[in-house]
Formats: sequence, C-alpha cells, structure tokens
Amino acid sequence: MDRLIIALAAAAALAGCTAAGGGVSDAGGPRVGDETDGGGEAPGEDAAAGDDLGLTPDEGPMEADASLGADLGAAPIDDAALPGTDASTPPVDATADAAPVVEGDAGPAPAPSSCKDGVTLNETFPVDPAGPFGQLYVHAAFDGDGVWLAYSRPTPDADFDVWLARVDCAGQVTDRQQVTDDVPPNEIDPSIAVGPESVLVVWTADAPDDQPSNLSIRQRLYDRQARPLGPSRRLDLTTPNGATFVGNAWRTHAIAHEDGFWVTGTRGAEGAGAFQVFVQHLDRAGAPDGPTIDVAPAPDTTQWDPVVELSDQGDLWVAWIDGFGTGLARLARRPAGAATFEPAVELAPGTAGAPTIAADGAVYAAAYREAAPGIDIVLRAVDGGATVVLGAANQRDLLPTLAPGAIAWQRQQAGVQYSLWAQRLAPGPAPAGAAVQIPTGDPAGPANPGLVRVGERAWLVLWSEGPRSPNFKLFGRFVSL
Repeated sequence: MDRLIIALAAAAALAGCTAAGGGVSDAGGPRVGDETDGGGEAPGEDAAAGDDLGLTPDEGPMEADASLGADLGAAPIDDAALPGTDASTPPVDATADAAPVVEGDAGPAPAPSSCKDGVTLNETFPVDPAGPFGQLYVHAAFDGDGVWLAYSRPTPDADFDVWLARVDCAGQVTDRQQVTDDVPPNEIDPSIAVGPESVLVVWTADAPDDQPSNLSIRQRLYDRQARPLGPSRRLDLTTPNGATFVGNAWRTHAIAHEDGFWVTGTRGAEGAGAFQVFVQHLDRAGAPDGPTIDVAPAPDTTQWDPVVELSDQGDLWVAWIDGFGTGLARLARRPAGAATFEPAVELAPGTAGAPTIAADGAVYAAAYREAAPGIDIVLRAVDGGATVVLGAANQRDLLPTLAPGAIAWQRQQAGVQYSLWAQRLAPGPAPAGAAVQIPTGDPAGPANPGLVRVGERAWLVLWSEGPRSPNFKLFGRFVSL
C-alpha cells in the first residue's frame, strides 16, 4: 500500500471533500452567512480512496507505511510565524464583555456547566506550542470549569500518538500529556467524553504486526484531575452471537451520561464485505456493559464516520455516511428501553461527508451536500421538521461541527486555504443572528474545526493551521455568538 493507513482520515479532515452524487437541488430553508467571494476549487477526495489504500473489513492485518509521516518531517518552521493573541486581530464580537459570567449548559451528561470565573473572549491561544507540527483531529468536552481536549500529535518517527490537555476558561492549557502508553505505530482520531467521575478517551490504533487484525479502537480512563485510572487497552466488543470480536474496528466517537459512556465506531462485520456501524455501552469504570449493538446492518455498504448522541428522553441517535469517506448521510434511533435500532433514514436528501450531532433540548444533526457551484451545510432536528441550509450561496462550506446552541464549519478559499465560520442556533433549529468569521492566521488551514459550549452564550472554537499542509498546530479561541 502506497500510503499510511491514516491517509484517508487525514484527507477527509484536511481536504474539501466533494460530496458524492453531484449537484443536488436546494431543499429550501433559511440561509445565513457571508457573501464574499471564496474562489478556488475544492481538491476533492478520490472516490476510489478506499481501493487505493487496500482497506477491507476482513480479519487480518492491513499493511501500512510511513509515507504520510515523512511529509510531517519537513524542514522546521519558525513557531513565531504562528498566530497568537494578536491585539490587531478583529474580535468576533466587539460588543461582548471581556469576561462575562456564563450560564448553565443543558445536556444528557451530568457534569456541571458554568465557568465560575467567566470566559476570556476573543484571544487566540496555541494548544501545544512546543509540540511538533502535524497536530490534528481535536475533540473537546466541557466539565464546568474548563475544556478537556484529545488530539493527535506526530512522534519523532513520523507516526502519531494521542495526547490529552485541559484548557481553563482564560485559555490557559494545563495537564498536557500523552494518552497512549503502549505506543503502536499509529494512534489517531481521538474522541473524549466527561462523565460525573471520570473522563474517557477513545481512539483508533493501527499496529501492522498485530494478529488477527491491525486496526482496533482503544480506550483509557482518567479521573477529573487528569490522572490515568490504569493503562490504555482495547475496547472490548462482541459479535452478534456473543463471542469476542477480534476483527478490525476504527473511526470512533464517545459521549458521557449519568450511567457511563456510549461509544460508536465502524467494524468489519462477520460475513459482511464492508465496515458496519456499532454502539457499545460502558459503565462508569469504562467496562463493557451489555453486548455490542449493530446499528443498521447493510452487509454490502461500507458505513463510515459514525457519531452518537443521547436525547433528554433517553433515545440513542447515531449518524454516519454510507460510503468510504463520502456518501449519503444517515440517521438511526434506538428508543429508550429498546434493544435494537429503528430503520435508518436519510439525514437530508443529498447530504454527504462526515455528519455531526449534538443535543440541546432536541437532538440536531448536520452534514454538507453539493449545491453546484458551491457546497452547503444542511442542519435538521433528528426527529423531523424542516432542514436549515447554512453557509453562503456559491461558497464551498465543509466539515460542520455541532455543539449545543451553535455550529462551526470551514469554507474553502483555494486549495488548502480555508476560512473558519461559526453560527449561533436557536431551537427548531434556526439561525440566530449572522454567521461570523473566526480570525485565523496562517495560509494553510484552518482545518478540522472543533466546537464546545462553555456557557449560555460562550463557545470554544478549535482548529489546526500552519504555514503549509500538513504542518499544522492546534489553536483555540473562546467566542460569544
């Protein structure tokens, strides 16, 4: 295989992926956003990417090499060229107080939900300034006093490890540490969830020499003071007949709730020719609690990039795409108390690319879709109702990420140059006010945005940028929308 196993994941996160299926007619609904010219053409993702990588869900190792990692070993770049808290940078909201006290945050996880000392707005800060270039795939969760981050960072050998950090509401980063302690060659694409007593990190590990399969989802539990509660280990999954699952599994996402954690991912299903989405419940100690549940078995269709959310009523929702990297976005619900999921439905006609999901009273989901000559962000409540189209006409708006009360996305300008946007949402969902551009600095990126709410009108926006792709570092900025 000519590329590292993570190349597809990197391409999906960093490239403006063209939605499958060509132009799709607008489904209506309000549109908000900036109308300035974007220019450029999305590089697109090769529809045959999965074939090029030689990936199959079959048991047995999948070969990898370090060709992508070699790109990360480029000549050193001066860190001083990276953005900091430049006073000349225009604020996102010039009318906002410097440190407002924020209100409570609703959601299924029981963690407290206000920053007691307020939030320092409109100052960009580096997450890992002394770390190497190639910082990607950030995921965040709020604990009431600050934000927990999990992200991928290159090793000296041009592989990847998963790292953990915590950001207080003044933008100070603490508790930075490596999560992965057994160090297979590549560990990427983490997700983090904060429960009432502990913090769960899950990620994909690629160990080419492992038998009978090299791709696995791994987990590690921490206490609320960022101390590890034991070593990292493989996420235990079961097959439909109750046996231990030993095949390939990856592309994971986790959420917390009062009784533990829900983890989703995609795995090679026995007898299937494609990866299939699953969910697994863990108790508060991170141990498996019940069998692994297949969400929407479709043996001939690869299911990709799943995300999971829990409604206030206890319904479990999963969104994913049918296809390797791009494809039709789908949703499925497991009603509270049910053993299985209801039949899957389209998120919205023509939606593609990695979906995103969040609970804010109702559960909302979003993805992007072709709207030639541009690409739209499409948002809806998962239990029905009208779709909402976000972004700007004729622009290429990609990779949305939802948090309670807001959504962020990147807009392609040219090649790997993007602008970063955020939009406050009202119940319904409906846009509340105008979309705003988040100030960023370097020419490559911003890419792979993250978003987490820290109060009633305050969010932390996260992104990767750098002097050129993939020489990225992570940055954050608290904003009021």
